[in-house]
Amino acid sequence: MLKTLCLFALLPLAACTSPLTGAEIDVALQHTLASARSHHEAGRDVESAHLLMAVTRVDPKYPGLADVDDQVPTLTDWEHPGWLGSNKRQRERVDAGILARVLWYIPDRVLDVLDVFSFDVHIGVGAMANVHVTRAIQFGVGFRSVGGIGWHDQRSLGIRTQAEAGFNVLAAGAQGVSALQAGTSGVHGGSWDLAGLHSPNDDIYRDDRDYWALGAQVTAGVAGVDVDVHPVEIFDTVVGFLLFDPLRDDFATTEGLSLSDSDKRFLRNVERAAGNEDMLHSYRLYKGYGPETDDDATEDADAPAEADAPAEDNAPAEAETPAEAGSDDA
Repeated sequence: MLKTLCLFALLPLAACTSPLTGAEIDVALQHTLASARSHHEAGRDVESAHLLMAVTRVDPKYPGLADVDDQVPTLTDWEHPGWLGSNKRQRERVDAGILARVLWYIPDRVLDVLDVFSFDVHIGVGAMANVHVTRAIQFGVGFRSVGGIGWHDQRSLGIRTQAEAGFNVLAAGAQGVSALQAGTSGVHGGSWDLAGLHSPNDDIYRDDRDYWALGAQVTAGVAGVDVDVHPVEIFDTVVGFLLFDPLRDDFATTEGLSLSDSDKRFLRNVERAAGNEDMLHSYRLYKGYGPETDDDATEDADAPAEADAPAEDNAPAEAETPAEAGSDDA
């Protein structure tokens, strides 16, 4: 029943979020790994480590991954979002002078206050309601396929399309979600499947939604609204007045990862595949891994991967040489 509802809800967004094929995922992995190597050689190990983490989520035994991974320092707990999930920005610390701190002090404090709330007003089709006091205490059921505008997570003022179906009681449930968001923080999206207990370490709460938020989502027929308050952001706002930045989102002391548009495009595809079991299954079949579990599927991946690798002319030009990294201050 849940599968049928998910398919129904996702149908209107199929054109913009069509599933990636195994070959497309493989090309995205090729490019992302090549980009990680280039960033490391250029001394940008934070960018390299983020790209390597994405590849590892899809295929921990991908050919060449171990060689690059051994050369790149492991991200510290400060750099990895951990239990803070999507609240913690993927931004790099920089040495800020006194002048930068003074000039950015008021703008950073205003943005911290705005981070406390998020909302989305949407139209579409569906019947869904969810009330949550963190995702450990929630009640929700329904399906929807909608598009709307609002002030979204990650400081994104813009548009968001989303399709989802499922049910949740307290910390458990089953849910399928597909979303695409474009706004002041850039473009990102993905597909995620959850079943069982929800955790702040789940991909969807690391990539898209705040596990710790308090709020509600309602879609009734052809319109609806999502509203959230973010307690972790409240803490960040309070300590921000004392020049502490636990969520790494102050412009005075951080800068965006230096990823090119090509890097971002292929990285989004890798992240989409990592959060969608159907895409992962398609990729494993393409690579000849068989129906094993996640742990076993990559045990002997090196040999099959070399044997079944697609011809070079199937990969786009970007996959051969990553584009020169550009600065992303979002």
